[in-house]
Amino acid sequence: GAAAIGSVSFAREDGGPIATLDLSQVTQGADAGFVASRDGFHWTFAPGAASKGSFAWVAAQVSAR
Repeated sequence: GAAAIGSVSFAREDGGPIATLDLSQVTQGADAGFVASRDGFHWTFAPGAASKGSFAWVAAQVSAR
């Protein structure tokens, strides 16, 4: 299973939406890592230091609201 972290939305400079990605973390098994998903597509990022820092920042922004 995956634990939801939150989501991040991307927009153009004029404020028009580009995409929203749902973020989650898988802690066990062959798919362990961080997952970004949209419209049924999933991208898995290895649980390396760079991705941990990025996803931790997003999680902090989501929890601060």
